[in-house]
Amino acid sequence: MARPQSADYDTRKQKILETAANVFAVEGYHKASISGIAAKCGISKALIYHYYPSKEDMLYHAMLDHVRELEASATSLMQEDLPPAETLRKIIRDYLIIYERTVDCHHLLVNELGSLPPERKKEVVEIQNRVVHAFAELADRIAPSDLNIHKAKSVVSMLMLGMINWTYLWFKPSGSLSSEKLADMIADILL
Repeated sequence: MARPQSADYDTRKQKILETAANVFAVEGYHKASISGIAAKCGISKALIYHYYPSKEDMLYHAMLDHVRELEASATSLMQEDLPPAETLRKIIRDYLIIYERTVDCHHLLVNELGSLPPERKKEVVEIQNRVVHAFAELADRIAPSDLNIHKAKSVVSMLMLGMINWTYLWFKPSGSLSSEKLADMIADILL
């Protein structure tokens, strides 16, 4: 007879994933162990396997959940009936807030993507590419008649993302500059 799921199954699974992402980000994916993750969670190694079949599965889901959230944010805001410049501001604000909350997952996406097997890496990269495409479409909306931007909109998209993707390394939301103010500064520079 199958063991029934506990009422807090999803919450515990998410907590394990967040802890694993932190351990991977701090120690490096290849140095991290299931035992270390279990210890940080205060649970047994066997219980970890009840939620995730492998260390790779945790890495994959940390990245996949992260890129899906980024894609959902961009897709939702691109569908709103807002001027393109305001859409850009809102997406940048959303991304900075997402990065603030999921800094470990973003760190993994930047540094550990190559640790995934090809089929899983491909899935994560396809979602990343859709995010790049959304920013390219937004660049085209902001300057539709500028042929230089139109021809190189994927380059412009990567420049826009590059300004925000690396903030996780240096930006401290508890400092003198809020995420919202930083987002406005980035948007002003891009616009």
